[in-house]
Amino acid sequence: MMPKSKGILKRLMEQIERTQEVEYDCGEVHRLLDQYAELCLEQGEDARNLMPLVRQHLELCPDCKEELDALLRALEATQDET
Repeated sequence: MMPKSKGILKRLMEQIERTQEVEYDCGEVHRLLDQYAELCLEQGEDARNLMPLVRQHLELCPDCKEELDALLRALEATQDET
């Protein structure tokens, strides 16, 4: 088992390797998250291709990913009620 500090370092290095020239920050992603969530429900995997900068940020940011997951659950529950 890898010591915690080595695991953190490994994750940090992976994130650095995936850094792109153009990226969205959390604020930009939060402004687009509702659109992205609706696309995910309507288009499935295609949403990842339609909004690649949002997808990229979500792959790197666990906090924004958690927000997306909560939004998706809420939207799915709303759809189930209709």
